[in-house]
Amino acid sequence: MKKENLTLGVSSCILGAEKHNAGGFATYREAGIKYAEFSCCHNLNQIGFYENPEKIYLAAKENGVEFTSLHLPFSKNISFSNPDKETRLLAEEKLKKTMDVAKSIGIKLMVMHPSCSNYEFYPERKPLFDQCIHHIGNMYEYAEKTGVTLAVENMTGKGFLGKPEEMIPCLKEFPNLKMCFDT
Repeated sequence: MKKENLTLGVSSCILGAEKHNAGGFATYREAGIKYAEFSCCHNLNQIGFYENPEKIYLAAKENGVEFTSLHLPFSKNISFSNPDKETRLLAEEKLKKTMDVAKSIGIKLMVMHPSCSNYEFYPERKPLFDQCIHHIGNMYEYAEKTGVTLAVENMTGKGFLGKPEEMIPCLKEFPNLKMCFDT
């Protein structure tokens, strides 16, 4: 493939929370980057995503950068593998809110971690895996209902859905669920 046929894209997380603005996206323009996955992990509050998503969207657009997807936030407390049920329900609520805000600025592909790998501290993998699948199902139904596409990211190492024998059944259970292959 010739270089001129390649499309250059990058995750916006490399900007850091303080650079999700016109100056930060100008560096993308200067580097020839036209596409970005909107990603700020768990710092979306810090960059004003929930209060004024249009400001970030316009800063990117003015610099010729289009958001192709949003990486939903994740942390120990935003994880479907957390053993605390209330924490998992709050995580689901936060992810749904984030999907709604992202959709409001035209982002229709959401990438989600199925877990935050904190399950490794608990002796029983199967119950935690089952609860992750349950919450993925809830998120999948919400995505279908709201007209966005959900992609689960394979979690290499000790995370859930990092192995084909875990990912394939999940994708079969939810036919429109996509997979984001992390390398």
